Parts: sequence; structure tokens; C-alpha cells
Amino acid sequence: MRLIARKVKFNMKALINSTSNEVSGSYAEPLNFSISDHYIIDIPDNLNVNLTTKPVANVITAKLNAYQVAHPTFTQIFNDEFLTTIGADVTLSDRVFFGPNKRIAILPNGGSLMTNSFIITIPVLNKVIAHWDCFLKYRDAGTGTKPPPGRVLYNYDPSPPVPGFKTFTPSDILVSMYDVTGLIPISGPLGFDTEVIYPSVTPLTVRLKFLNTHATRTYYMGDWIFMAG
Repeated sequence: MRLIARKVKFNMKALINSTSNEVSGSYAEPLNFSISDHYIIDIPDNLNVNLTTKPVANVITAKLNAYQVAHPTFTQIFNDEFLTTIGADVTLSDRVFFGPNKRIAILPNGGSLMTNSFIITIPVLNKVIAHWDCFLKYRDAGTGTKPPPGRVLYNYDPSPPVPGFKTFTPSDILVSMYDVTGLIPISGPLGFDTEVIYPSVTPLTVRLKFLNTHATRTYYMGDWIFMAG
């Protein structure tokens, strides 16, 4: 398995009203305000996405189109923005809380999320690439030097020795391909936004497993994108 490294930063965040499912605004991290009654669509800063569009479905489509443009040798794309839970396998996941609008949370130190299966159908499979985003969600109690009470803070970690807003580290989550049963790994951990040489016959039915390796942080799933080429 040969890796071809690529770098993608996490920067722009589209703030989506959870009632209207439309864009309320776009912001760079840190988001030092409450996201109560909203959820976030992550837009890597190397993607050319027009955030003046309002419906969240249009934002997601534009994001996927931009990701395909950035990786033109990959011809089949799969994704989940976790607006619902239908893409996750509850039975094969472990130590995970489930909820819509990006409320799927993987507990620390070994919690894992297994996706439902999907089928790679391109005539010849040579390589794959995976992208994922997770985030912290903190409900503040409003004591001491913490932010005012009632705020829901995005990517805020109150843990000592240095509490504050954090940037997601993709390597905290190990992502691997599994067979149709979800019991047998068919790849090692995939590099983040990294082309992996993976020749295989098709059609090939696969799943993705997301393993939280961080000792203390509960990560909420933001999205994943998987492409085959």
C-alpha cells in the first residue's frame, strides 16, 4: 500500500440554521461564539466553494464538486455530512451516541463508528482517498473565567492545562476500510487526504470504520468523503 501525501487545512466553517437548514454565515476558526440552534459544515480552505448560496444541500453539493475538482483522477465519490444517522451502522459501532444534525459522538479511548456499506463500481480500481472532519462540542456552565452560561461552543476543550479552542487533529481518528460484514479490515489506517494505491477487482463492497484514539476527547462526526479512482 503506497501513500501519496496531500495537505488540506481546516479553516472555513459554514454556520447552518438547524430549523431552516440554510447558511447563516461563514467564519474562520476559532468560532468564539455560541452555535446553539445551528450546526457546522466544514469547508477546507483549498476548496473553491461559494458560501453565498443558502440551502445546505447546495453547499454540500458545491463542496463535493470542489473536492472532485481537486482530485480529478478519482471518478467515484461517496460521503456523509451526518445530517441524519442513516449512513451509520448502529450495531457494528461501539461506544457511540447517535443523533441527527451532526450529533453522532464517538467516545474517547477506543470508541468506533462503522458506516453502512457502499459499493465501488468503477471498472478498474487503482487507488482510494479519504477525508474526514470531527469536532468538539462543549456546553458551558458559565463559572469562573469560562464563557457566559448557556453557550454551545464549537471545538472548545475545557481540559487543563490549557483550556481553549482547539483545531481538529485528523490523526486522532484512525480510518480504515472494512469488508461488507464490517468484521474484517481490508486496509490499514488511511492517511488523511492521502492517495492510497489500492488495486482491486470491482464491484467492491466496503465500509469505513472511524476509531477515536484520543484519551479524553469525545469527538462528534462532522463529515467524511471517500473517492475511488
